[in-house]
Amino acid sequence: MLSVDAILDIGKTNIKLSLFPTDTEISVEVRKLVNRSMQCNAYLAFDTDRIWSWFIASLTQLSADYDIDRLTVCTHGAAAALVDDQGLVFAIADYEDRCFESLGKAYPRPAFAETYSPALPAGLNLGRSVHWLAQLDPDRFARVQSILMYPQYWIWRLTGVACSEVTSLGCHTDFWNPLLGDFSSLVDDCRWRDKFPPLVKAGALVGRLDPVLSTSAHLNPACSVFNGIHDSNASLVPYILNASGSAVVLSTGTWFILAKLGGVADLTDNGEFFAGHIDEARDMLLNSNFNGEPVPSSRFMGGREWQLINPSGNKDGSWADVDRLIDMELSLSPCFAETGGPFPTEMGVVELASRALTEVERSAAATLYIALMTDYCLSQLGPVETLYIEGPVSHNRLFIQLLGCLQTDLKIVASPGTGTSTGLLRLMRDQEGVGDPVDMPAESIEGDDVGLLNYRARWRADRVKAEKA
Repeated sequence: MLSVDAILDIGKTNIKLSLFPTDTEISVEVRKLVNRSMQCNAYLAFDTDRIWSWFIASLTQLSADYDIDRLTVCTHGAAAALVDDQGLVFAIADYEDRCFESLGKAYPRPAFAETYSPALPAGLNLGRSVHWLAQLDPDRFARVQSILMYPQYWIWRLTGVACSEVTSLGCHTDFWNPLLGDFSSLVDDCRWRDKFPPLVKAGALVGRLDPVLSTSAHLNPACSVFNGIHDSNASLVPYILNASGSAVVLSTGTWFILAKLGGVADLTDNGEFFAGHIDEARDMLLNSNFNGEPVPSSRFMGGREWQLINPSGNKDGSWADVDRLIDMELSLSPCFAETGGPFPTEMGVVELASRALTEVERSAAATLYIALMTDYCLSQLGPVETLYIEGPVSHNRLFIQLLGCLQTDLKIVASPGTGTSTGLLRLMRDQEGVGDPVDMPAESIEGDDVGLLNYRARWRADRVKAEKA
């Protein structure tokens, strides 16, 4: 049978299980599941039993045709499992539930200057939802033996080994001080430090499959399990391994996360930034990469917002449609998602004064929107030479053209062949370098770049007016 590596990729919207022959980065099998949450007593929670059942059933079926040698996991951020030796003490909280805001001032959130983790709504600051659960049922919380970040929860279920990992700890959790590379004052104030298991680097060997699991599911008992990673940080791996020049990596999916490589070089001795800055009010933060180094980042819920503007999913919008919408004075204001982004106080608007938008025009408006938002987030991170685009939007020709006109001094490289799975594979396989990303060929400008630049100027001016209103 063909020997393969397996990666479970749990996104906020979709879940994938992919198999890769051990000598390539091209998948031979991909199985998908739509992610969903469930109401669990007082809060919304992830349906982890459903994910686990699908995951193990898929592995069992695939094992009939493939020899699964190695296995690892990447997941979205802002989720943690509170476990004892029997399993989950609490269902894993869905960070989009607004109930976690009810703590108010009772939550001992560390200063931004300590964690570089901005104050976010709902449960996006993971420490807030964990503290909320501790208050919800203190006796039950006392049973918690380990706080496992979301990728490490699945590793624990596969192997029985509890560990921590820095990319998930450092993802706007309030748990981590990225400049010191240690837990924050929140962890010590709440006396949680001993609940976090030892740090293990992403891609490092954790152990073998649990013998009971391998027997019951008819899986290879010799399958090695490697530590997982936060999904957007997985996308950075190829560029960190082969870094050259200043760059930003745009990881796309439900979230659009822009991460500036070489961020450590932007820090002065006292931790302040002299190239660009981290603005808490703009949903900017310091993430931590797989080496534990701070990564200046900016983000918004681009995939979610594209769908909300363009619910039909139409992908036929062109630059001619954008030109027409600009001439018709399209109103296009952020934000459409309930969480995240640099303009959290505004309410999303997409409309023409004269008539309703067609499906194709909605597609064009949605792409124009994510281009304007990406352009703004890039400006917040400071100048760089290259933008690498990962994930679904790397295939969106109109998006790349629009962004190319908005960022004329920036080399834009679409990297559809890379992403979370490729990065995690390279860590698991202990590869030292990476080939050049796939470069989308340069294309001629089809539309009115002057009209687009003027629209961008008005759009940004409107953001300033909205904040002052």
